Amino acid sequence: MFSERLNSVLELLQMTPAEFARSAHIDKSYISRMLSGQKVPKKGGDGLKHLAKKILDAADEKKMREALFLLIGSAAHAGSEDDQAKLMAWLLQGGEEDTEDSGRQDAENARIFGERLSALMELVGLSNVHLGRSLNIDPSYVSRFRNGLRYPGANPKLMDELTALILERLTDQGKTALLSRLSGIPPERLTEPEEAFGSLYDWLFCKSRSEPEAYIESLIQEVGELSEMQVPMSDALSGEDMGASEEDKAVYYGLPGLRQAVLRFLRGVLRREEKELFLYSDQNMDWMVRDTRYRQQWAGLMRLCISRGTRIVIIHHLRRTPDEMTEAIKDWLPVYATGLIQSYYSTRKKGERFSTTVFLCPGYACIHGSNAAGTENETGIYHYETAPELLAAERMNFDALLKDSKALVKLYRTDQEGFIVPQETGRSGSEEEVGSACREDRKSAELSVRRPEEGHRNVQILISDHAVALRQLKEPYFTVFSEHPALYKAFSEYIGKLKKERNQEGEPNDSEPRQ
Repeated sequence: MFSERLNSVLELLQMTPAEFARSAHIDKSYISRMLSGQKVPKKGGDGLKHLAKKILDAADEKKMREALFLLIGSAAHAGSEDDQAKLMAWLLQGGEEDTEDSGRQDAENARIFGERLSALMELVGLSNVHLGRSLNIDPSYVSRFRNGLRYPGANPKLMDELTALILERLTDQGKTALLSRLSGIPPERLTEPEEAFGSLYDWLFCKSRSEPEAYIESLIQEVGELSEMQVPMSDALSGEDMGASEEDKAVYYGLPGLRQAVLRFLRGVLRREEKELFLYSDQNMDWMVRDTRYRQQWAGLMRLCISRGTRIVIIHHLRRTPDEMTEAIKDWLPVYATGLIQSYYSTRKKGERFSTTVFLCPGYACIHGSNAAGTENETGIYHYETAPELLAAERMNFDALLKDSKALVKLYRTDQEGFIVPQETGRSGSEEEVGSACREDRKSAELSVRRPEEGHRNVQILISDHAVALRQLKEPYFTVFSEHPALYKAFSEYIGKLKKERNQEGEPNDSEPRQ
């Protein structure tokens, strides 16, 4: 929501509404109405442009432009008009042009969701009481869902669990064909677990099919606008407070405890100049992203680790849609070229009873939490381990998980023709691997993105029968490569739509980018 994002910006900038109103020359009551959700600036209007400009001015005055764009999830370019456009788009992302329209849409979504939930519960034989017990919610809450009085949009964990529960029952009862007829989801989308989950989730919760396209285009834009391959740093993110603290504490509790443990862990890594980190988590990420100041703090420490030569191996739990994948790629895109961060995704199915979080630095420490799903923030238990035998066991467990994981993304420096530069061939992947996706299939599979935005003009999409690559056509020349099935599928559908639009417009389907 717009109001939540504006509040998070002021919190990041450490400004009160009155202070920002004076700085921006905007009436204080107007700021208050925006912060409370009573007023939302019109998309593309002068009011939104003025607001975004004043936010950027305040961020620059506090030397926090990079911190602001870390919150947004994008790279900043000082003085660039694109920054203003990005900020405007982010402020309104997911919102409506006014609260009255937003309220009508919310009510309509709740009504449709209730009807669809009732139909699914009848199909698999679930009562309000049974569903409530399975999800650990009150049956009256389920009743309000079914009557269209409530919509769980503010609880993504509940939405995930509800989808997983119903899908499991439909599969166990052999009723996926009936689901296809009920929902209109093509049968082929219900054969693979990940795709079936995403398709049912989108249908049940009235998610627009155009959403993946927006994430794909945002990733293309990010690739096209990247101008330097280095670890972005700023004074605001330096994280130089690395003094030892709580050295004897062995257990942390709940969301505050996990945050405290992670900061202690990362500061210790920096203080000791450790060279390897191994990270995995499949729990709800609220602990990491809900508090903007904390997000700024841990992200700054992570980037500082990389800037000092620490290699980081991350296993993501990315089960459903391309949005999580593209956001993960965009956040760390400038860092991939250093070779110091390696991102994987687990191919194992996530359990529904417990969640696990592991922050491991061999030879130093490990944070390990395994908690009943849904209890992490309140009563979660996180052990801070330092015993050598425990660290060795944690490393063996991580390596076992890594064996069943695949690379999320690889980035290669290339020349103007798309060939890997010699010093890059010794890194992850091989020249033949990228060549298969980026050169051999060019005649049949290459498609240039033809959009007016500068970032889109600088990117070429290349796709084979199993992989997708984004090639930047300006300096610094590089290619982003991924074989993730869901990401590949999203790009395949996006390319199909572009080809269809091109044919309808009568444009030549050539393979060379427009200069």
